[in-house]
Amino acid sequence: MRISALFMLFTAMIWIAPTAAENKTSKSFQIYPGVTMDFALITAGVFEMGSPDDEEGHRPEQGPLHTVEISHTFWLGIHEVTQAQWIGVMGDNPSYFKSDSLNPVEMLDYATALAFLAKLNTHAGKEIYRLPTEAEWEYACRAGTETRFYHGVATDGVEDYAWCRDNSGKRTHPVAQKEPNPWGLYDMNGNVWEWCHDWYGEDYYDTEPIVDPTGPAFGKYRVVRGGSWGSLAGQCSSPHRAYSLAEKGTSMFGLRVVRVEE
Repeated sequence: MRISALFMLFTAMIWIAPTAAENKTSKSFQIYPGVTMDFALITAGVFEMGSPDDEEGHRPEQGPLHTVEISHTFWLGIHEVTQAQWIGVMGDNPSYFKSDSLNPVEMLDYATALAFLAKLNTHAGKEIYRLPTEAEWEYACRAGTETRFYHGVATDGVEDYAWCRDNSGKRTHPVAQKEPNPWGLYDMNGNVWEWCHDWYGEDYYDTEPIVDPTGPAFGKYRVVRGGSWGSLAGQCSSPHRAYSLAEKGTSMFGLRVVRVEE
């Protein structure tokens, strides 16, 4: 759904991303018998998605910077799905790094991630669990910030918030061990890449403001976001985009769950 740039500009002036204090509500839900998951409530707002051409680390696929409205409230897992949670739902553990059940589950291709969500929805009796859209993901990752990283502009300090190539020891680590972003979300940067709903757009972003984008109608690749244990610090920035064949699952690919607000 597209609306005029003038209207969006006016909207952005009066309705911006919530502050940390306004958007730091969390709740634990039983997602499956014997399995709970903690979610943060992400309220509606407007933000600037992508990065400007002159921002350090800018890549063409991260632009142009454009206004996005997230018109709805949703719950987002405060951390990536763990191996313990996965085992509790699926009964197996596909992960390569199995030393700790609180490590994020990985070795997931896109279809396998969807199978997990389908099982949650079957148990719930309705479609309330899904992957985040790319726009929802970046909105939640930024958490009201406008800088390259939610902790600031420089790669110095990334290691306090993310498991990346510089500090991971070439492996995953238990979730929620690093500092959270202002909205109480852990590991939005690093540990494992997180599958998003969207197909990857070969033409990058449009310049026009947009409401609740869901990506192209079709494509060759699916979007992954956030960086991983094998990523350079700069690849763990809020606007950084990556993609993969949907059929590819590696020890760097996991997921984070959206629960639809009821």
